[in-house]
Amino acid sequence: MSLWRAKRKYEANQGLNETADDALLAIAILKNESDDFGVYTSQEVRENLEDGCEILQGVHDALENPNEVSSYYLALADHLRTTGRKQTANQFSRDLETATTALAESSESLRWNSGLNKAKHLLQRVEEFTSETSKRNVDNLRGNLAGGAR
Repeated sequence: MSLWRAKRKYEANQGLNETADDALLAIAILKNESDDFGVYTSQEVRENLEDGCEILQGVHDALENPNEVSSYYLALADHLRTTGRKQTANQFSRDLETATTALAESSESLRWNSGLNKAKHLLQRVEEFTSETSKRNVDNLRGNLAGGAR
């Protein structure tokens, strides 16, 4: 893998990881069931929920239309569906629909709903996958630098 490609993959993983982390923070804020969001504005919480919804929608799209999404989302969808609690594509698709609906509704109302538990679980798994993939990409990048590859 070229140095440029390794760096791009690392950056993509980090971006997705940070977005998932921000969405998890927004879910935690709503679970607190307070109208005070601390140092975050209601707009920031709303945007973080919407961004989390976009991630899970991308995973859902990978299941429904595999030819129209990036290979990264295909790998992410396959990993999430087949690791941990193995599920059929239909079961996993329903879980994704529950989670994305909950995130969309909560981004409008800024209120907790029970579907956010499913969203939280899925986003935690996204975060774990992207973190592990980032670590592998860093190792590949170091190997390329040590080996003199460009």
